[in-house]
Amino acid sequence: MNELPYQNVMKRLVDNSLLHLYITVAETSRIVPVHKRNEILVRHLKPMLKDNRYRRVKSELRRLLATGRSAKGDLEAQLIDVKGLAHQVEQNASGAQRLFSLLEILRYEQGLDSRVVNETERRMPGLIYLLRDHIDNGFNDAGEQVAPVSLFLESDKIDGLVEAIDLTELFSAEMQQMNEDKQQAHILLHPIPRSGDGELAGL
Repeated sequence: MNELPYQNVMKRLVDNSLLHLYITVAETSRIVPVHKRNEILVRHLKPMLKDNRYRRVKSELRRLLATGRSAKGDLEAQLIDVKGLAHQVEQNASGAQRLFSLLEILRYEQGLDSRVVNETERRMPGLIYLLRDHIDNGFNDAGEQVAPVSLFLESDKIDGLVEAIDLTELFSAEMQQMNEDKQQAHILLHPIPRSGDGELAGL
């Protein structure tokens, strides 16, 4: 089973932790001071260090726990800051940055390296290829995606790759062509409309 992308793991960790805190606090009519809130969050986060689902964010987990154990720490505030920063990065990241992130995720999770090539360059199995012209025409000078971008590959990992890309929430993937016998695929990456990206919705 494939791991969730890093940003999804952090989002789940932060959201679940804050939800746990607020549910716990709601069960008492007393005011719950910061140090007690830290204790609640530390008890919730500590088991995650041994949970394989969170192994990719162990260093962040340790930093959060250190904040919660510090006499002057405010772990709830830090979690809220992380949540806000993640949302801001997600909204502000350019299409070109998201493409780079996607290729890194596919390399890490699927074992598929990628290359940018010209139409005439020779291609080898097991690699994701992007056409240089598509990159040049797919993004404007600000790095925003203005046209679908193609991924080409010949691999036994084409099954489920569209779903894997969709799970990253970086792009909407469409299987444009697939030859199961030759294990070849052409996948189109469409931008996901975000705040301020209304003009891309029709792509």
